[in-house]
Amino acid sequence: MMIKSALMTTGYDVLDGPNTNPLVIFRQGAGHVKPNSAADPGLVYNSGFADWISFICGVQPGGGCTGVTPMDPSNLNVASIAIGDMAGTQTVTRTVTNVSGKKLTVSAAVNSLALRRWSTLRR
Repeated sequence: MMIKSALMTTGYDVLDGPNTNPLVIFRQGAGHVKPNSAADPGLVYNSGFADWISFICGVQPGGGCTGVTPMDPSNLNVASIAIGDMAGTQTVTRTVTNVSGKKLTVSAAVNSLALRRWSTLRR
């Protein structure tokens, strides 16, 4: 997951239209991969086996998940955010891991479209 995160967070836009159109923004995915940048992403999102089991149990409640605490699927610690059937507001949580070997200062920014919002973490 750390490698996938590094590839996703260091890519660049391949927009084929205005960046105000949700269809254009979401069609590109994480963008075009920049391998040299991905080799030193600074921060990564990581999730392990237990996180994925909790995610699966959150998606499939009652599906034999004895002894596992289900997770809200929107909180899986990956480099993207997906929220299904949102009415009102919802808080999602992400944790980043510093892989740079040095002290980093980060800030969060919120960009919004008419019906969608997302945050971007920049180093």
